[in-house]
Amino acid sequence: MSSCASNPQIPNPPSTTTTTCAVRLGGSNSTILDACCNSHINGFKSYPAPGSSKDCYQYCETNDPDAVERCFSLPSNFGPYDKERPDFQCFNAVNGTGSTGDAIGRGRPGWGMMSILAMGLVGSVIGSM
Repeated sequence: MSSCASNPQIPNPPSTTTTTCAVRLGGSNSTILDACCNSHINGFKSYPAPGSSKDCYQYCETNDPDAVERCFSLPSNFGPYDKERPDFQCFNAVNGTGSTGDAIGRGRPGWGMMSILAMGLVGSVIGSM
């Protein structure tokens, strides 16, 4: 029987052909998935590693895997994508968006996205005063 820790890759969520993004269970991963995947719109589900009955991963369905990945890649979340032992993985994304096979993962967000996030952070700090 497989354990959660023995699998360095995040397997594709079972029985789904929709675009999904997944993380490992544990730590703040559920909170990051909740924030990046807009769980109030896109609920998320847990699933086991292949050959296991214990849930090891959570995923959400999304129409915008690029936005979810940009959020995951923020230094305050998971940071840059690591293909050897990913902290997150998106599946069944549209070809031509940087995907390799049926899974995608990219690095850091550009300066435009960082500027937008910085303005939002400053606005929330000022608004809470």
